[in-house]
Amino acid sequence: MAIVLAALAAFVNAITSVLQRIGVESAPESSTLRPSLITHALRQGIWLAGFALMLVQFGLQATALRAGQLSTVQPVLTTELLFLLLILAVWFRYRLGSREWLGALAVVAGLGGFFLAARPHGGQALPSATGWVVATAVGGIPEVLPPHIMRLASPDADALAAECVAAADECAARRL
Repeated sequence: MAIVLAALAAFVNAITSVLQRIGVESAPESSTLRPSLITHALRQGIWLAGFALMLVQFGLQATALRAGQLSTVQPVLTTELLFLLLILAVWFRYRLGSREWLGALAVVAGLGGFFLAARPHGGQALPSATGWVVATAVGGIPEVLPPHIMRLASPDADALAAECVAAADECAARRL
């Protein structure tokens, strides 16, 4: 059930992308990257329909995640690209060449290979302290924070607590 819901969410998201793109195509070029683009989009019924479908997509994705594991649902969501190709071919009568079909086949083969290799199954509800450190040090905080305000600690509770206290002290002294 989770895979079907995730595939449906990917399809709805592909339609959302198309509708919202159509909704802003008629915007004046002077509104590019300006708040007036949002005003223009909100006046377009097709863009609003795309926005409504985006909410539906979020609901489908949440339901898929409730029914299955993230490791199963997330890869299926990548099939949005395939649905976009299908929409281009059917709705816009765009002729897809060998490059597009090879790309689509590569996505399908990669997704299938991922499922075979990963054999998705349930994990633990909460990551360990090491997992949190790796997730934030590798995938998050260094990408958004300047180095002078970052503090790294070894992955144990005492070291994390000590660094938090040191950071709080620096904030209190206004050195951060």
